[in-house]
Amino acid sequence: MRDKSSDQAATVATGIGVVIGGFIGNLIAGFGGMIIGGLALGIIAAITAASGKSHSAKKPPRVRVEPSAAAERTKPRPVPVTVAAGGGSVEDRLGRLDRLKTEGLLSDEEHQAQRKTIIATL
Repeated sequence: MRDKSSDQAATVATGIGVVIGGFIGNLIAGFGGMIIGGLALGIIAAITAASGKSHSAKKPPRVRVEPSAAAERTKPRPVPVTVAAGGGSVEDRLGRLDRLKTEGLLSDEEHQAQRKTIIATL
């Protein structure tokens, strides 16, 4: 969220500059001087306020978000996958095992363990 207090301070400074410049211009040259003086001092006040604002810019605070308990509960859990011993030929079982690994349902360790189990049935 943006800090609006510096914007408000610049707006107030510009307004005060316009009023003071207009008053001084009116004293010196009447209505035309009021317009010119108000514009001139208003522009000077706006530039001064804008240049001072850039030096006082603050970094946004660092926010650390801790995972909530609800996020932990909704985290997907790995599904234990086993290949039945009597589920078809060795080639079919190894093929299914490879598909499960490529789909991300088996980790490398689980894949190797199941592969050894299938090969041991030969």
